[in-house]
Amino acid sequence: MGLIFSKIKIKTKLILIIIGFLWTFNGLFLFTFYSAKSLLFSYSISGALFSLQGILLLYHSQQENNISIKFEKTIIDFMGIIFIFFAVFIYPITGNLSGHFFPSAPVFPEPCPLTIVTFGVFFLARKKVPISLMAIPLIWSIVGIIGFIEYGVVADLAEAIIGAFSIVLILIRNRRIGSKSRESV
Repeated sequence: MGLIFSKIKIKTKLILIIIGFLWTFNGLFLFTFYSAKSLLFSYSISGALFSLQGILLLYHSQQENNISIKFEKTIIDFMGIIFIFFAVFIYPITGNLSGHFFPSAPVFPEPCPLTIVTFGVFFLARKKVPISLMAIPLIWSIVGIIGFIEYGVVADLAEAIIGAFSIVLILIRNRRIGSKSRESV
């Protein structure tokens, strides 16, 4: 989280690389290898989607005209920080309060909290966030409803709400950014 507030030039690249690595790690190891014992097809799909999201983030980290992450003290920036804080600190506490304790409780950087952190980082973007980067986190946030219904993980319901809310706000902001760039031409 400290990297978000730093002034180093390669901050966006580092943040996208870290998040991309975590998505890829979850895809390859948590879903593909660790969960492969269950032989559930859904784990294979989840593993592929998480790996793809990681690759997309890593790809965007290397683009010159990337999304440019910067904290500028706007309302949406503070919301992004709140989402990140929630995912890292409040999500596990909520899990404990609903009867899920470590190691069975989801904690960052596992899939659900990682999805919320990803949306929080997207709130800090100064340029348009490509829809390709938002699709898989949105899908996974909707899957969070299953975690709430089947396992009683209250924070997973929050993930679904945060996902839907984030997509709407990011798309509105993307449109405003697009309007500003067309006006300056």
